[in-house]
Amino acid sequence: EIEQVITTLHAYWRFGGHDPSALGKLGGLLHESRRSEEAIEVLSDALYVTPLDEDFHARLGDWLLQDERPAEALQKYKALLAMDSYDRAATHFRLAQAYHALKDEPKTREHLLYALEVAPHYRDAQQLLLEIVR
Repeated sequence: EIEQVITTLHAYWRFGGHDPSALGKLGGLLHESRRSEEAIEVLSDALYVTPLDEDFHARLGDWLLQDERPAEALQKYKALLAMDSYDRAATHFRLAQAYHALKDEPKTREHLLYALEVAPHYRDAQQLLLEIVR
């Protein structure tokens, strides 16, 4: 049944469908089905329709980071920061993860400290900071 939904939404997208909720659903289903390249392509297209969607930027950045494309993920996370994301601690942590993957320790540390300034008990940020300090 999920394959039928993917097939239908994929056809909708390929024929120019641009409803953000449909594209978000398709991207999510493709990602869950381990079709990350297609999921990234769909969500990237969705951002042309809804460029200020924080969730799409965050998900796309996360998927790009998982796909070992940290430079591209960094751009999505920078967009979140520029939009004054509602979850600033998570945004700074995501930026730190991307910088860490790019081996930029000063920027990694900077964004971890910003994340911890907003949310001092942010466990993932604390753990990454400990990891880079060691």
